[in-house]
Amino acid sequence: MGINIVLIMKIIPPILYGILGLSTAFYMVKRGFRPIDALACSIMVSSYFMVLGLSWQLMSNLLGVALVLISLANFSLPVGRCDVEEKRFLFLLVSSLLAYLARPTAVVMLLAVYTLTLLTGVVRSWRRAIVLVTFILLGVLILL
Repeated sequence: MGINIVLIMKIIPPILYGILGLSTAFYMVKRGFRPIDALACSIMVSSYFMVLGLSWQLMSNLLGVALVLISLANFSLPVGRCDVEEKRFLFLLVSSLLAYLARPTAVVMLLAVYTLTLLTGVVRSWRRAIVLVTFILLGVLILL
């Protein structure tokens, strides 16, 4: 059973660009932007990556960036409020793990955000600090 590579290269990129556009809009709306501004940003980001061409590395990197945006949309510590509810924590954990597995670039991006958040003193409770340390250790383990 052979896989037609041309067919894959015609199907996968539009799906990935769609995921990137949706995750960008989701991130922008979660950060308080108007829906029309989120749509404009989403179109700009999606069309920017299209001119870079098609390659497997680009597609995995694009998926990693999209998953990082989804993770950051649910990561509310920088805003100063962190509800570590089970659902939100689970979604953050799953989206972070998927981003970690997509590309090492995504691991570095999320590790930077999580580490800087921990080091800047925004985290006021031990429970939140333990959650951040857990995400940092998971990222380091995946990088190794």
